[in-house]
Amino acid sequence: MAAKVAGGSSGSSGARGDAGPVGPQGPPGPVGATGLHALRQECGAGSNCDLTCSPGEKLISATCPGGAVSITRNADIESAACSNSPGPALALCMKP
Repeated sequence: MAAKVAGGSSGSSGARGDAGPVGPQGPPGPVGATGLHALRQECGAGSNCDLTCSPGEKLISATCPGGAVSITRNADIESAACSNSPGPALALCMKP
């Protein structure tokens, strides 16, 4: 084993070696969300839009650009009402 000399400089790094072999494939990831679908409705200024999920679905998200959104549930039907939005209203629904 070589002794380090006090005050000496480190040597330069050697050339980088070749890449090693590819490792084994990992296990599969979790199953993605199924039954997710988007609803879209054009809204004119001053008008209302209604985005209603199918019975039994969950309303995941609702967007009403520049307007107001109101979310309601009647029995097993969830919906979003959009008012005073100049742009399209968007919602996401998903089967549980």
